[in-house]
Amino acid sequence: MLVAVVFAVGFAWAASLGLGGFAKEPAMSAMDYYYFALITVTTVGLGDIYPTDHLRVIAGIASLTGFILISCTAQYVYKTMSQQED
Repeated sequence: MLVAVVFAVGFAWAASLGLGGFAKEPAMSAMDYYYFALITVTTVGLGDIYPTDHLRVIAGIASLTGFILISCTAQYVYKTMSQQED
């Protein structure tokens, strides 16, 4: 959840710098940035809000970060549960 907060702040900051925007009407609110970051980090990608211009790169990085976090967590849980069975 904290990773999504970091990416939401990053999306808002990058949008304020003019690096891109989001295809959503009306303007994005703080909750919209968090929502987009959360669905991107969890790799759900619903498609109701999508980035434009250079923000697409940040969205790709957020998705890869989420995939790595989910994979590492799953590996840790599997390894922990396997050790308990021995």
